[in-house]
Amino acid sequence: MDLERREARRPSGDVHLTPLEFRLLESFVRHAGMIVRQPQLLREVWGPARDADARALRVCMKNLREKLEPDPRRPRYFLTEVGLGYRFRPDARAD
Repeated sequence: MDLERREARRPSGDVHLTPLEFRLLESFVRHAGMIVRQPQLLREVWGPARDADARALRVCMKNLREKLEPDPRRPRYFLTEVGLGYRFRPDARAD
């Protein structure tokens, strides 16, 4: 991911991200390895007016996983921490 150029790439090539998906990815990159709670992600990505819209976050996470995970049904990089939030593990290895 190149934050300055606002680009994301996979080994197969460039990945088109919507502005929301890019802001979500950018937030994950800034907090790499840490658990980020849903309310924090909602504020950082959507702003304070949407801090209770967990459905929008789930939809955006699903789309991000489909675009960036090798197997979106078994995420390796974008993990759900049940009851807490999400964690981005950029250094995850294949099992």
